[in-house]
Amino acid sequence: MMLTCFHWQNPKDTFEDVPLDTRHHEFKVKPKFPKEWRLTPERKQQLEEMRKQALLTDELKKREGTLIDGVTRIQQALAGPPKKVLEDKVAELVAAGPRPSRSRTMGARR
Repeated sequence: MMLTCFHWQNPKDTFEDVPLDTRHHEFKVKPKFPKEWRLTPERKQQLEEMRKQALLTDELKKREGTLIDGVTRIQQALAGPPKKVLEDKVAELVAAGPRPSRSRTMGARR
């Protein structure tokens, strides 16, 4: 049964004689990386100098003790406020009036 379904196929037929209709298709423009944005040897050297300067600044701050460790700060923030701060806070009672009804502020339904 399977062989009878494909008896009409011709492996030599490549459909070159059938025109391709592309009226319904919009071709996408593929963006290209601009040549002006490529790294030049001068720019690579400049970036390397900036990285060295940043490392020297970090080392100086580390020696002075002013360097902030981001991982430690995040862990402290996730741990929550210190217990002493929580113990000092006391809930304060606030007088609250009745809530205005919506029917007074809006037009009456009919």
